Amino acid sequence: MQEVRAELQNIDNAREAGAAISAPIMTMIEAVNVEGGKALMVGGSVRDVLLGRPAKDLDVEAFEIDADRLKTILTRSGTVNLVGQSFAVFKYRPKADPDLEVDVSLPRRDVKSGPGHRGFTVSYDPHLSPSEASKRRDLTINAIFYNPLNKEFIDPQNGIEDLGRRLIKAVDARTFVEDSLRVLRVAGLAARLEFEVEPDTVTLCKTIDLHDLPPERIREEVFKMLLKSRKPSTGFYLLNEMRAIDELFPEIAALRACEQDPVYHPEGNVFRHTMLAIDEAARITEGLTDERRLTVLIAVLAHDLGKPATTTRTAETVNGEVRVRIRSIDHENVGAELARRFLDKLSLFTVDGYPVREQVIRLIEEHLKPPQFYRSHLKGDDPGRHAFAKVVAKCDPELLALVSTADVFARPPLPKDSAPIDYFRERILEFGLASGLPPPILMGRHILEAGIAAPGVRIGQILRAVYDKQLAGEITSVEQALDLARRIGD
Repeated sequence: MQEVRAELQNIDNAREAGAAISAPIMTMIEAVNVEGGKALMVGGSVRDVLLGRPAKDLDVEAFEIDADRLKTILTRSGTVNLVGQSFAVFKYRPKADPDLEVDVSLPRRDVKSGPGHRGFTVSYDPHLSPSEASKRRDLTINAIFYNPLNKEFIDPQNGIEDLGRRLIKAVDARTFVEDSLRVLRVAGLAARLEFEVEPDTVTLCKTIDLHDLPPERIREEVFKMLLKSRKPSTGFYLLNEMRAIDELFPEIAALRACEQDPVYHPEGNVFRHTMLAIDEAARITEGLTDERRLTVLIAVLAHDLGKPATTTRTAETVNGEVRVRIRSIDHENVGAELARRFLDKLSLFTVDGYPVREQVIRLIEEHLKPPQFYRSHLKGDDPGRHAFAKVVAKCDPELLALVSTADVFARPPLPKDSAPIDYFRERILEFGLASGLPPPILMGRHILEAGIAAPGVRIGQILRAVYDKQLAGEITSVEQALDLARRIGD
């Protein structure tokens, strides 16, 4: 209760202060009002202002003005693109700040007219009141309007009260279920804001069929859940409670029934372990670029997908006592193949040019290598440079260290032991592999100039054999490489 009171006090303070709106947006809002309209901010940006967060994804709704007049006003001070002909949504970029994009829309009515996420007939009505317009919105905390000219908040759905209660609640049970994407949005918002979801809203989400959702929309919501949440597991636990995981991600749903050896995994089943691991991954990847961070988070989310198919139970006698040993041999390779299918469902390949898909699959294949190398080291059998180079040839060693850290640390009440990862990183640095594999010392031209072999397949075989020795640290100069090439070529 004390936390709720503190939140309400913070919100009251935010209401008093209002929102700091950039000058170009204020100019546009004033221009709409001068023409007889009434422009109000609405949605996530208003919610975030009240929560003391930076206002992003600005949305403005213009009342008492028609689409043509609104477009004329916007065009005077910026560039305008119409993205919804029937319901008038304009993408507005002010000339004074062309990097800023604002969605400016007219109030509208949504009528369900067909199946699926896009099955709506939409028409705008400039004479709707904010109270009427708010009824089509998904959640009460997203249905708050703000007039920056007089710093007035208009709250027809009592969203401010729900913000204070840290509660996510549907505006209208009848219309909420008409848009299947709202299930993912509720789970993602709960994770990002660390709010509870009202039980009746959870119940509504359980009734929604998700099969119509296109991969790109699922991918977008999963990305936000992973990248913008301190604890992404909150969203996945909610999707599990809403029964959405079974529809959207059956590979992840299968983890719930997969037990683990309690000696090595006292935290419980594979689903529980995976949730702990993605929260750990979110913590340790702060500061990475979005595409690299996303690569680690998705790899961690999928790193044990192979366990349900590979887990076996065998009885072992240890010190005269019989105990059941649970193993998942080769789960990393089976999991990599399942990860391909998972990534197919998200239609995920690259992000900003970075090969996320390829790296995720390789990271899953190799995620056991750091602790395996460390166990060999403890036995006095240190893996050589070549073993580490084979790993680096497949995936980014630093991302692998992060994936392995999340995996190793996600086993409470076992203590967090960084020794395996520290050893892996130290050896990568020692072998000069932190930036990837070194370029080959020996090139085809060297072989031809030395008259060792004629052009063709044989040169390729020689080059691969010499490079293999270079990666093992046995070749360090062109002279050594040519000497080996001659012996191979003879």
